[in-house]
Amino acid sequence: MIKDLKFNIVKLQRDCALFGIILFNDSHPHIVKLLKDNDYYKALDELSGSHLAIFATVLFKPALVEPPPGVVHHMVPIWKEPKQNTKLFNLFEIKDSGSLPMFVLFNGQGSDLYFQKHPIIDTSIEETWNSLKEIIEPIVKSIDKNLEEEMPEIFKKAQWQMRRVTAKNVVKRILGLVGSLRGIAGI
Repeated sequence: MIKDLKFNIVKLQRDCALFGIILFNDSHPHIVKLLKDNDYYKALDELSGSHLAIFATVLFKPALVEPPPGVVHHMVPIWKEPKQNTKLFNLFEIKDSGSLPMFVLFNGQGSDLYFQKHPIIDTSIEETWNSLKEIIEPIVKSIDKNLEEEMPEIFKKAQWQMRRVTAKNVVKRILGLVGSLRGIAGI
């Protein structure tokens, strides 16, 4: 998986300012459907433009480990992350599959790897598309606006756009929670 990613990055490095990767596993059916649908796939390709290459990879699903016979079952299932995911998770500092699905924006220069993670909403195909579009559009605009700059600077500006979207989503969730609490309290 890592070798394929490195090979594709080296091949595209001259044309693309930044790279993105959609990380998910089989327990995220809406992303699977979205990526298999030709219309969404073409729209994603069009949205990403010519300076942002987006990869998608299905990671191995973690296993819930059952205790051996004769041992009392635990109250909390034991989560065992597949070894195949470890290299990629270590590369992007991802704790485990529990934080998937996510979009990771990245690029590197020399031995330095720059990356920024953003969660993807996977409640329906439309929400998944909206979540990807919401994060990719500002990145592409930022890249297009700053193409003449060095790669680390392009990445910083795109990263700032991602952080803005993340902050906006946090504020939306908080306002939704406040609205719910006000409704319950009758205010």
